[in-house]
Amino acid sequence: MRSWLQVLTIALASAAADGLAHQDYAGDVHPRVVVERGQFAIYFHNTRDRLAYKLVVSTTGATLSPRRAIGKATDEVGSPIRRQHGGRSYVIPAWEREHKGQPFYLLGDGKGAPRRMALPWGQHRVQLVHDAAVSDRELVLAVTPGLQLFRFALQGPGVATTRLGEPYRIYDFPRASNLAAHRGSTLIGWIDSSQRLLLSSWTPSTGRVRTVTLAAKTDWNTTLSIGVIGDVLLLARHAPGPRGAEIKTLLQQLPL
Repeated sequence: MRSWLQVLTIALASAAADGLAHQDYAGDVHPRVVVERGQFAIYFHNTRDRLAYKLVVSTTGATLSPRRAIGKATDEVGSPIRRQHGGRSYVIPAWEREHKGQPFYLLGDGKGAPRRMALPWGQHRVQLVHDAAVSDRELVLAVTPGLQLFRFALQGPGVATTRLGEPYRIYDFPRASNLAAHRGSTLIGWIDSSQRLLLSSWTPSTGRVRTVTLAAKTDWNTTLSIGVIGDVLLLARHAPGPRGAEIKTLLQQLPL
């Protein structure tokens, strides 16, 4: 199994390198929002000095810790999607050539070789797995074509899905954030084909989808990331500024 994972990682890294040949802006790019100690920590790197940076923002939008360097930048593009939850590891191949249109996951518990777990896709065919979120009860995937969300029950049968729309893409990659959870709903920020910056909320138990427009027009050459604390969502993205690319944030009250 170890050799299979190594081959998969190499294959995905090669494919991602081909797909990400576009040029980033010079400056601060690729934010990643992490909730730490009840605040929003935003990690990113600078394309000029190749250093990694961090800043901390409160739930009111105040900067608690200004931009500071924390080390050398690292590039994680190309790896399979890896998640940890409840002492278990989940490894999900992202590319169609690896999952053959119906993604699976490798489940590890530290007691032996990871087990390959199939998912009940039925007639659905997937191109790219964009992101994954795992909880005690479910696995939620954001996939293409289009921008679709799938919820799979981890205990017993059950699958739900919704299609949010057509995202703006760089090659095969949708301009969309990570997934985040809020009171039984799944949230994702994304840019549609008209370059609107959107935030969508999906509640699998009811099928309810709510989408709000955060900006009528936004730059497509960006990375989006979101985090949730209580009823406040923070979305971070990079965008051109007077001195080069900079990290921009906005807050959204929940629920939508």
